[in-house]
Amino acid sequence: MLQALDCLRTRSNINQIKKLDGDILAVSTQLHGVRFVNLHDCSTISTITHEYLNSDTKAICFSQNAEFMAFTNKMYIFILHIPSKIVLKTIKTDGETVERLSFDLDSKYIIAATRSGRILQYRYDGSSLLARLYSFERSSIQAMATSFAFHASTMICGSSNGMLLSINLHSRANKITIHNDNARINSICFLNKDTIASADSKGNVYINSLENGILIKKIETAFTHVEEILLLPNPNYMMVNSNEKKYCCL
Repeated sequence: MLQALDCLRTRSNINQIKKLDGDILAVSTQLHGVRFVNLHDCSTISTITHEYLNSDTKAICFSQNAEFMAFTNKMYIFILHIPSKIVLKTIKTDGETVERLSFDLDSKYIIAATRSGRILQYRYDGSSLLARLYSFERSSIQAMATSFAFHASTMICGSSNGMLLSINLHSRANKITIHNDNARINSICFLNKDTIASADSKGNVYINSLENGILIKKIETAFTHVEEILLLPNPNYMMVNSNEKKYCCL
């Protein structure tokens, strides 16, 4: 059942929200930093502010174990230890504009998507680039990664040109590409280790096999633009939301 939490009212726009281990909800706002909320009693566990955590912040993400957060401005990626509120590492982006950040499931790697179409891999305890996982071809309208999902050591990302890319984060091998359409992928998730669901800006949801890339099912939702896929406790259903501020159960 959907539940409204009054304790999540903020004084500025929410630009990132994620449920972390221990029933902790991380809420990042455009102007007032980050707040960590206990979902049981709606109490505030802690708040974090930083001089570069503001309206100019390009991207932000949280590790699933609630230990770390990463955020970026035009020049650096900052890795902060949440319990101590100390910035552990500052990574220079070498002229790259990072548009999206994500931790892997083990909270070991940070994946960065850049405006120039690169997907970069860093370690949470490192200060330099670990690997360039992929580069989209240069074009007049540059394609870039727009969403990430993880299962064990496998990462899959959606892109602004509709392409899906799967890669093993440890070996950096087993690359698989899938192309259902040219529309921007707004959300992607694993249904199981071999099956993924993706939602695009045309209002479509695609279900593909990762073993061979075959399209299992295409669902045309009632929306013109799907923003996010939400998995439900019952694996036979999923929920999608749109920029029309409506939800649909599939």
